[in-house]
Amino acid sequence: MFTPRPADAPRGIEFGKFQLGNMVVGDIIECGSDVTDYAVGDSVCGYGPLSETVIINAVNNYKLRKMPEGSSWKNAVCYDPAQFAMSGVRDANVRVGDFVVVVGLGAIGQIAIQLAKRAGASVVIGVDPIAYRCDIARRTVLISALTPLALT
Repeated sequence: MFTPRPADAPRGIEFGKFQLGNMVVGDIIECGSDVTDYAVGDSVCGYGPLSETVIINAVNNYKLRKMPEGSSWKNAVCYDPAQFAMSGVRDANVRVGDFVVVVGLGAIGQIAIQLAKRAGASVVIGVDPIAYRCDIARRTVLISALTPLALT
């Protein structure tokens, strides 16, 4: 999902040298007295700014999650895109035998094609102008993936 871009690959909009994102993963280093579900040392993931240290309200915060022991931060940062992908597959009411087309094979699209297959879709087609993303989709889920610019 989150793979390094080859040096010669086309790039989207650039916002300087920093990386954008909204998911943080780390270990709790301090807890307030009202926090009962988490403890110092717990590995967690949630929403927050990209920063070395983040203060997150841990009381009744459904967006903060404990990570299973031994799990990878790479899996944890898929939590947010996975929610959007799951919503799309559910809203589309994907069922056994359906034909599904996913336009855009970034993180959310890559997860959506996997969920559509698992929901029983017999044909899943991914479309993305970046050939590398189509290659990932083909290897991951064995779907048909099209790069529209290559068709012209």
